[in-house]
Order: sequence, then C-alpha cells, then structure tokens
Amino acid sequence: MSTTVKSVVFLALAFTISWVIVGAGWAMGWHNSQQSAVFTLAAAVFEPSFAPGFDAHALGRDVMAAGTRSFLASQTASDA
Repeated sequence: MSTTVKSVVFLALAFTISWVIVGAGWAMGWHNSQQSAVFTLAAAVFEPSFAPGFDAHALGRDVMAAGTRSFLASQTASDA
C-alpha cells in the first residue's frame, strides 16, 4: 500500500470517527445539556490525536510500520 493511500485512509478514518462521535452524541440527546454537549465537542476535537492508534489496528501494525520505515529511509536518504 502506497504512502498516499495510507494517508488518505488515515484522514478518512479520522474524520469519520469524529463525525460518528458527534452523530452518536446528537442521537443520544447530549445536545440538550451544556455539559454533555461540551463533552461531545471535546471528544470530537481530540479524537484525531488518537486516530493513529485506531489506524494501526485497522490497517495492521505491519502496514503502518512499513510506512514509517519507508518514510524514515527517505528522510535519511535526502539528508545524505
């Protein structure tokens, strides 16, 4: 899987998970209470920081590790 495809999948999963959180909060009626609405907003905003962990499980750790190795190899090659 190319780096471009992995990047697109990562972004798609990150945005999808964020909107699922917002939709679930709305469906459960959390928009009626200010405290619950703030919790839902915070969960949706901070979810992208957890997305790499979710993607590692979704895409497989070997795929993510291979992408990291190829990225690091390209960085060290350009430094030389």
